[in-house]
Amino acid sequence: DGSQIAFLARQEAGPSYDTWVIPAPVGGTPRKLFQIFQACQWSPDGARILCIRPGSTKGDALVVANSDGSGAHDIVTQQPGRHIHWPAWSRDGQHIYFIHTYDNWHNEPSEIYRVPAAGGAIEPVVRSVRRAIYPVPLPGGDLLFAGNPETVDLGLWWKPAGEAPERPLTIGLGEYAEPQLSPDGRKVVATLVNSRQLLFTLPIAAGSGVVHPLTDGFGGELDPSLDPQADRLVFSSARA
Repeated sequence: DGSQIAFLARQEAGPSYDTWVIPAPVGGTPRKLFQIFQACQWSPDGARILCIRPGSTKGDALVVANSDGSGAHDIVTQQPGRHIHWPAWSRDGQHIYFIHTYDNWHNEPSEIYRVPAAGGAIEPVVRSVRRAIYPVPLPGGDLLFAGNPETVDLGLWWKPAGEAPERPLTIGLGEYAEPQLSPDGRKVVATLVNSRQLLFTLPIAAGSGVVHPLTDGFGGELDPSLDPQADRLVFSSARA
Protein backbone atom coordinates (compact mmCIF):
# COMPACT_ATOMS: atom_id res chain seq x y z
CA ASP A 1 0.00 0.00 0.00
CA GLY A 2 3.01 2.31 -0.21
CA SER A 3 3.19 2.96 3.53
CA GLN A 4 6.47 1.16 4.29
CA ILE A 5 9.81 0.30 2.75
CA ALA A 6 11.64 -2.86 3.76
CA PHE A 7 15.43 -2.82 3.50
CA LEU A 8 18.52 -4.72 4.59
CA ALA A 9 20.93 -3.16 7.10
CA ARG A 10 23.49 -4.06 9.71
CA GLN A 11 23.86 -2.13 12.93
CA GLU A 12 27.31 -0.84 13.80
CA ALA A 13 29.44 -3.79 14.93
CA GLY A 14 26.44 -6.05 14.44
CA PRO A 15 27.02 -9.70 13.56
CA SER A 16 24.55 -9.91 10.67
CA TYR A 17 22.36 -8.04 8.23
CA ASP A 18 18.74 -7.81 9.33
CA THR A 19 15.49 -6.66 7.73
CA TRP A 20 14.14 -3.29 8.80
CA VAL A 21 11.10 -1.24 7.80
CA ILE A 22 10.74 2.51 7.64
CA PRO A 23 7.60 4.63 7.00
CA ALA A 24 7.15 5.86 3.45
CA PRO A 25 7.35 8.24 1.71
CA VAL A 26 8.59 10.78 4.28
CA GLY A 27 10.76 8.44 6.36
CA GLY A 28 10.94 8.14 10.12
CA THR A 29 12.49 5.85 12.69
CA PRO A 30 13.46 2.42 11.30
CA ARG A 31 12.07 -0.63 13.05
CA LYS A 32 13.66 -4.08 12.95
CA LEU A 33 11.21 -6.51 11.40
CA PHE A 34 13.35 -9.66 11.20
CA GLN A 35 16.72 -10.71 12.49
CA ILE A 36 19.00 -12.31 9.88
CA PHE A 37 16.15 -12.69 7.33
CA GLN A 38 17.06 -11.15 3.95
CA ALA A 39 15.72 -10.41 0.46
CA CYS A 40 12.23 -9.55 1.70
CA GLN A 41 9.40 -9.08 -0.79
CA TRP A 42 5.84 -7.95 -0.06
CA SER A 43 3.00 -10.09 -1.40
CA PRO A 44 0.83 -8.45 -4.09
CA ASP A 45 -1.91 -7.73 -1.56
CA GLY A 46 0.54 -6.49 1.08
CA ALA A 47 -0.73 -8.95 3.68
CA ARG A 48 2.38 -11.15 3.76
CA ILE A 49 6.11 -10.79 3.41
CA LEU A 50 8.57 -13.27 1.95
CA CYS A 51 12.19 -13.64 3.12
CA ILE A 52 15.26 -15.83 2.85
CA ARG A 53 16.91 -17.17 5.98
CA PRO A 54 20.53 -17.75 4.94
CA GLY A 55 22.17 -20.82 6.38
CA SER A 56 25.66 -21.01 4.87
CA THR A 57 26.60 -24.67 4.35
CA LYS A 58 23.34 -25.75 6.00
CA GLY A 59 21.46 -24.28 3.04
CA ASP A 60 18.91 -21.47 2.84
CA ALA A 61 15.25 -21.50 3.87
CA LEU A 62 12.36 -19.61 2.30
CA VAL A 63 10.12 -17.99 4.92
CA VAL A 64 6.66 -16.39 4.72
CA ALA A 65 5.27 -14.21 7.52
CA ASN A 66 2.47 -11.74 8.10
CA SER A 67 3.31 -8.19 7.04
CA ASP A 68 3.81 -7.15 10.68
CA GLY A 69 6.48 -9.85 11.10
CA SER A 70 4.35 -12.32 13.03
CA GLY A 71 3.63 -15.92 12.09
CA ALA A 72 6.92 -16.58 10.27
CA HIS A 73 7.13 -20.15 8.96
CA ASP A 74 9.28 -22.04 6.47
CA ILE A 75 7.76 -22.98 3.13
CA VAL A 76 11.10 -24.29 1.80
CA THR A 77 13.22 -25.81 4.52
CA GLN A 78 16.99 -25.80 4.70
CA GLN A 79 18.83 -28.45 2.72
CA PRO A 80 22.61 -28.71 3.03
CA GLY A 81 24.31 -27.09 0.06
CA ARG A 82 21.14 -25.64 -1.50
CA HIS A 83 21.00 -21.87 -1.81
CA ILE A 84 18.02 -19.67 -2.64
CA HIS A 85 18.19 -16.24 -4.25
CA TRP A 86 15.91 -13.57 -5.73
CA PRO A 87 12.48 -14.76 -4.50
CA ALA A 88 9.46 -13.31 -6.30
CA TRP A 89 5.69 -13.62 -5.80
CA SER A 90 3.46 -14.61 -8.68
CA ARG A 91 1.04 -11.87 -9.68
CA ASP A 92 -1.88 -13.68 -8.00
CA GLY A 93 0.11 -14.38 -4.82
CA GLN A 94 -0.35 -18.14 -5.15
CA HIS A 95 3.25 -19.14 -5.92
CA ILE A 96 6.76 -18.00 -5.12
CA TYR A 97 9.55 -18.26 -7.69
CA PHE A 98 13.21 -18.35 -6.75
CA ILE A 99 16.72 -19.13 -7.96
CA HIS A 100 17.85 -22.61 -6.97
CA THR A 101 21.60 -23.21 -6.91
CA TYR A 102 24.35 -25.01 -5.04
CA ASP A 103 26.54 -21.93 -4.94
CA ASN A 104 26.32 -19.09 -2.44
CA TRP A 105 25.81 -16.80 -5.43
CA HIS A 106 23.86 -17.56 -8.59
CA ASN A 107 26.74 -18.79 -10.69
CA GLU A 108 26.51 -21.76 -13.04
CA PRO A 109 24.54 -23.92 -12.64
CA SER A 110 21.47 -21.99 -11.44
CA GLU A 111 17.83 -22.82 -12.16
CA ILE A 112 14.40 -21.35 -11.46
CA TYR A 113 11.98 -23.21 -9.20
CA ARG A 114 8.68 -22.34 -7.61
CA VAL A 115 6.70 -23.38 -4.54
CA PRO A 116 3.07 -22.76 -3.48
CA ALA A 117 2.90 -19.72 -1.20
CA ALA A 118 0.99 -21.85 1.33
CA GLY A 119 3.78 -24.44 1.28
CA GLY A 120 4.18 -27.71 -0.59
CA ALA A 121 6.49 -29.39 -3.04
CA ILE A 122 8.95 -27.28 -5.00
CA GLU A 123 8.98 -27.76 -8.76
CA PRO A 124 11.37 -26.73 -11.52
CA VAL A 125 10.21 -24.04 -13.93
CA VAL A 126 13.34 -23.40 -16.01
CA ARG A 127 16.07 -26.04 -15.96
CA SER A 128 19.58 -25.16 -17.08
CA VAL A 129 23.12 -26.48 -16.86
CA ARG A 130 24.20 -22.85 -17.04
CA ARG A 131 22.12 -19.99 -15.60
CA ALA A 132 18.42 -19.22 -15.43
CA ILE A 133 18.09 -16.44 -12.87
CA TYR A 134 16.14 -13.30 -11.85
CA PRO A 135 12.58 -14.67 -12.28
CA VAL A 136 9.90 -12.06 -12.98
CA PRO A 137 6.38 -13.59 -12.96
CA LEU A 138 4.04 -11.94 -15.44
CA PRO A 139 0.24 -11.63 -15.50
CA GLY A 140 -1.31 -14.80 -16.86
CA GLY A 141 1.43 -17.10 -15.60
CA ASP A 142 4.23 -16.38 -18.08
CA LEU A 143 7.73 -15.77 -16.78
CA LEU A 144 10.48 -13.33 -17.72
CA PHE A 145 13.99 -14.23 -16.63
CA ALA A 146 17.67 -13.71 -17.37
CA GLY A 147 19.51 -16.69 -18.76
CA ASN A 148 22.32 -17.97 -20.92
CA PRO A 149 21.50 -21.50 -22.14
CA GLU A 150 23.40 -20.93 -25.40
CA THR A 151 25.89 -18.11 -24.80
CA VAL A 152 28.19 -16.77 -22.11
CA ASP A 153 26.17 -13.57 -21.68
CA LEU A 154 22.88 -13.26 -19.80
CA GLY A 155 20.00 -12.23 -22.03
CA LEU A 156 16.34 -11.70 -21.25
CA TRP A 157 14.15 -14.74 -21.95
CA TRP A 158 10.42 -15.40 -22.06
CA LYS A 159 8.94 -18.62 -20.64
CA PRO A 160 5.27 -19.11 -21.52
CA ALA A 161 3.05 -20.78 -18.94
CA GLY A 162 2.78 -24.53 -19.35
CA GLU A 163 5.10 -26.75 -21.34
CA ALA A 164 6.03 -24.35 -24.16
CA PRO A 165 9.80 -23.76 -24.45
CA GLU A 166 11.40 -20.48 -23.50
CA ARG A 167 12.60 -18.06 -26.18
CA PRO A 168 15.16 -15.21 -26.18
CA LEU A 169 14.08 -11.57 -26.13
CA THR A 170 17.47 -9.84 -26.41
CA ILE A 171 20.64 -10.34 -28.43
CA GLY A 172 24.02 -8.66 -28.56
CA LEU A 173 26.81 -7.79 -26.17
CA GLY A 174 26.36 -7.29 -22.47
CA GLU A 175 24.36 -9.01 -19.77
CA TYR A 176 20.82 -8.18 -18.74
CA ALA A 177 20.44 -8.48 -14.98
CA GLU A 178 17.89 -7.79 -12.24
CA PRO A 179 14.81 -7.18 -14.42
CA GLN A 180 11.76 -5.64 -12.74
CA LEU A 181 8.19 -5.37 -13.98
CA SER A 182 6.00 -2.26 -13.83
CA PRO A 183 2.81 -2.56 -11.73
CA ASP A 184 0.63 -2.76 -14.85
CA GLY A 185 2.78 -5.56 -16.31
CA ARG A 186 3.49 -3.67 -19.54
CA LYS A 187 7.07 -2.41 -19.07
CA VAL A 188 10.34 -3.94 -17.90
CA VAL A 189 13.43 -2.22 -16.55
CA ALA A 190 16.75 -4.06 -16.29
CA THR A 191 20.42 -3.45 -15.66
CA LEU A 192 22.61 -3.86 -18.75
CA VAL A 193 26.12 -4.88 -17.71
CA ASN A 194 28.69 -4.44 -20.47
CA SER A 195 32.04 -5.35 -18.96
CA ARG A 196 35.33 -5.59 -20.83
CA GLN A 197 38.13 -8.00 -19.94
CA LEU A 198 41.15 -7.79 -22.18
CA LEU A 199 44.83 -8.66 -22.36
CA PHE A 200 47.59 -6.04 -22.05
CA THR A 201 51.32 -6.10 -22.50
CA LEU A 202 53.42 -4.21 -19.96
CA PRO A 203 57.19 -3.56 -20.06
CA ILE A 204 58.93 -4.74 -16.91
CA ALA A 205 61.75 -2.20 -17.10
CA ALA A 206 61.62 0.38 -14.33
CA GLY A 207 59.95 3.63 -15.31
CA SER A 208 58.35 2.34 -18.51
CA GLY A 209 54.91 1.48 -17.25
CA VAL A 210 52.97 2.11 -20.49
CA VAL A 211 50.49 -0.65 -21.19
CA HIS A 212 49.31 -1.67 -24.65
CA PRO A 213 46.14 -3.67 -25.33
CA LEU A 214 46.48 -6.97 -27.17
CA THR A 215 42.76 -7.75 -27.55
CA ASP A 216 39.60 -5.67 -27.80
CA GLY A 217 38.19 -7.01 -24.54
CA PHE A 218 34.78 -8.05 -25.82
CA GLY A 219 35.61 -11.75 -25.65
CA GLY A 220 36.37 -11.90 -21.95
CA GLU A 221 40.02 -12.89 -22.31
CA LEU A 222 42.07 -14.11 -19.35
CA ASP A 223 44.87 -16.49 -18.27
CA PRO A 224 47.56 -15.54 -20.82
CA SER A 225 50.63 -17.78 -21.11
CA LEU A 226 53.56 -16.60 -23.20
CA ASP A 227 55.36 -19.07 -25.44
CA PRO A 228 59.06 -18.97 -24.36
CA GLN A 229 60.21 -20.11 -27.83
CA ALA A 230 58.06 -17.96 -30.11
CA ASP A 231 56.35 -14.58 -30.31
CA ARG A 232 52.89 -15.85 -29.41
CA LEU A 233 50.71 -16.59 -26.41
CA VAL A 234 47.77 -18.81 -25.53
CA PHE A 235 44.82 -17.55 -23.50
CA SER A 236 41.29 -18.40 -22.42
CA SER A 237 38.34 -16.55 -23.94
CA ALA A 238 34.57 -16.53 -23.97
CA ARG A 239 34.45 -15.56 -27.66
CA ALA A 240 32.43 -17.86 -29.95
